[in-house]
Amino acid sequence: MPRLAAVVVGVVVAAALLASQAVAASDDDADDVVRLSTEDLMKAFNTALITLYTQHKVGVSPRDQEATLVPDCWPDATLYAWPGEPKGLLQHILSTGEYHVGLDSSAGSQAVNVTDMVITMIAKHYNQTITVVPHVVANDTALWNALDSGTIDCTDIQYELGGFGLNERRRLKWRPTCSVSCKEYHPLASFRDRGINSVDDLRLSINTRKYHGLTSKIGTVGAANTQVLLQMFDAQIYEYHTETLALQAMRNDSSMLAAMVPTSFKNDTSLAWYDLDLWTPLVAFCRDFVNDTLKVKHSEVDYLQEHETGNEDLARTYEAAVMALISGGDYVSIFTGYNIPGVQQMGDCNVKQSGYSVPTPTEGTLQKVIRDRTFTVGDIPYPSAMLNTSDPNAITGPLHAINLAIVNWITRQFDLPSPILLKYKLFPDLIDVYNALDDGTIDATANHCYPGGTTSIGGGIVLGGNLDLLSNRYRGVCTAGAVDDIVLVRKSSGIQSVGQLYSYLDTHNAEKLGCVDLTVPALTMLRDYPKMTTWYFESVAEAVNGLLTFNETFLPAVLMPAPTHANQVLPAGITSFTSHVWDSWTVFFRRDKVDSCGDSVLDAGLDEECEKGGSHCDDATCKCENGFAAKGNGSCKKVHHVNAGFIVLGVVVGLVVLVAIAVVVAVIVAIPFIRRRYLKEGSLRMRLAMFRNRTSNHW
Repeated sequence: MPRLAAVVVGVVVAAALLASQAVAASDDDADDVVRLSTEDLMKAFNTALITLYTQHKVGVSPRDQEATLVPDCWPDATLYAWPGEPKGLLQHILSTGEYHVGLDSSAGSQAVNVTDMVITMIAKHYNQTITVVPHVVANDTALWNALDSGTIDCTDIQYELGGFGLNERRRLKWRPTCSVSCKEYHPLASFRDRGINSVDDLRLSINTRKYHGLTSKIGTVGAANTQVLLQMFDAQIYEYHTETLALQAMRNDSSMLAAMVPTSFKNDTSLAWYDLDLWTPLVAFCRDFVNDTLKVKHSEVDYLQEHETGNEDLARTYEAAVMALISGGDYVSIFTGYNIPGVQQMGDCNVKQSGYSVPTPTEGTLQKVIRDRTFTVGDIPYPSAMLNTSDPNAITGPLHAINLAIVNWITRQFDLPSPILLKYKLFPDLIDVYNALDDGTIDATANHCYPGGTTSIGGGIVLGGNLDLLSNRYRGVCTAGAVDDIVLVRKSSGIQSVGQLYSYLDTHNAEKLGCVDLTVPALTMLRDYPKMTTWYFESVAEAVNGLLTFNETFLPAVLMPAPTHANQVLPAGITSFTSHVWDSWTVFFRRDKVDSCGDSVLDAGLDEECEKGGSHCDDATCKCENGFAAKGNGSCKKVHHVNAGFIVLGVVVGLVVLVAIAVVVAVIVAIPFIRRRYLKEGSLRMRLAMFRNRTSNHW
C-alpha cells in the first residue's frame, strides 16, 4: 500500500506540473497595471459623473444662452450602479490611494476640477481616500503613450471624442467616459470680395474651382481643427501656429478661400464670418476593457456562427460611408431636401486619411451583407419626420435617405454587380429590436438610436439584474448629426426663450415638463428642479392638446424635436423657441465574439499565437524585450506560442489520474469483501476435500 500511494502522489504531481505549464503558456503578468481591467473604474466614473451632472455640479448650464448640451448618457443617476466588489484598476486605485490623470499643458482648470469632483465622489462612496496625481505632458503623443504604458490611469475630461491618437481613432483604441459637455468649432472667415459668406458658398466655390482644375485651400490652427476641416471640405488644409498667420496666408494667397482668424478681427468689414455648425463631445479616455479571450488563428474548427463575426468590419464600413457623405456635403443636403432645418454635424468622428477604410477580406456579417445583397435594419413602427416607419411598405424621411446612400456607397466600394437592398424589419417593442440584433435576425438597428441609452431604458434589456450602457453592450457608430430641440409654450405665458422659461420655473411650483420622444433632453433641462417630473406625449397633437387643456403651473412647457415641428402647423395660441439641448442619433451593431486562444483540445498542434498588450520597451526607440514583438508607437506585444500539446497531455494525464484514483479507492473499499469471500471459499474447499477423502475410502 505505501508503494501504491507513492505512485498515485507522483502521478498527481506530474499532472499538476503539466497543467501549470499549459496555464503559464497562455497567461500574462497579472500584476501589470496595464493588464488590469478598467471596466469597474469606468462604471464608477460614469456613475459619479452623471450624479454630479444631475446635481448640476458639472457640465454647462442650459440657462446659458450660448451653451449647447448634448448628453450622451441617460441623465438619471438612479439608473447607474456602483460596482459592489471593485475589481481590476478600480481596486488598484482604492488600495494605493492614488488616481493618475493625464493632461496636456493647455488643459483648462474647469476640466481638472471635474476630474477632482468625480474621484472625490468615488472615494467617498467606497470610504477611501484617493489623491488625484496629475501628469502634465508636453504633447498629444506623450499623453497617449502614458495611457498605454500605465503611467496614467485615464486622461482628463477635456479631450475630443472624435479625434485621433497615435494615428488611431481614439474612440476605438481607448474607452471614453460619458460626455457632459461639448465645444463648438471655431468659425471660419473669408474675404467678402471673393463671394463667400457661408459654408454653402465655400463648398460651391471649392467645387467650381475643382471643375476648372484649380485647387482650394483653407487655413487653420491645431490638429483637431485640421481633422474637422478635412472631414467637411474637399480642399487642401494648411495648419499654422497662430490664427494671425492663417489670416496673413489667406490675404496673400487667393486660392486660400477661408481661414480660422483671430476673433479680434470680428469688426473687420472686409471679412465674412460663418459658423461651421459642428460640435464635438468632450470626454475622458481610459484604457479599453481587458480582453483575455483572443481570437484563434489558424483554426480548422470554427465554433462561431456567421453573425457573431464580421460586425466590427461592417460598422467600420458604415462609418467610412458616413464620412464620405459628410465630406462630400451630401449629409446636410439630404436634410435640406426634406425641409428639416437646424441639423448640426457632430464631431464625434473626425476624418483622417487612414482613419476610415473598407476592410478586406470580409467575414461574418459583412460577408453575408455582400453575398446576399441585403442590409437588414431593425426598428419599431413610428411616425417620425426623421424616419417614418409607420407604413413598412413606404419608409420615408432623411435618415432613410441616408441609409440608402450608405448601402449604395458600399455597393460601389465592393464593385458589386447588383445593388445591396436596404430592408427594414419592424418589431412591436425596442426590446425585440435588440433581441433580434443579438440573434442575428437583423444586421443593425435603425439610425436614430440614442447613443447614451441604457440596457433598461434604451432597449428594455437588463443584464443579470444590472443596468449597462448600450454603448458597452453594442458597437455604436459615429453620431454624425444632431438637431436643436424646441420648446412649446402658450403665447399668453409671455415666455419667449429658455432663459425666461427658467425664470418662470424659479418663481412657480410647476409640476410637469412635457416631452415628445425626448425624455433625455427633458431630464437634462430639469436638473435644477428635482420636484418636477416629465410627462411623455405620443404625438405633437397630444402635447399641444395638453398645453391647451391644463393650467400653466401644472404643465408650463413641452419639449419636442425640431424636425417634427418643421412639418407641423401649431395652433394660434402656441409658440416655440429653441432649447439649446441637442438630440443626437446613432446606429448599433453587434460586438464580435472570439474564440479563446488555446482553450480546446481540438486546438492541438496548431501552435496558436496569443498576444497581450504592454510597453516593455528597453529604450526610447522601443527595442522590445525578449518574448515581445514590436507593436508600434512605443508599445510591445507579448508573443506566446501556446503549445497545445501541453493542454492535450494535461487532459490525458488528468484522466489517467482520475482513473487511477478511482481504481485505488475501489480496491480499498473492496478488500474486506474480497477477504471474506476468500475465507468462505477456502472453508468450503476444505470440507469438499474431506468429503472426497471419505468417499474415496468407501469406494
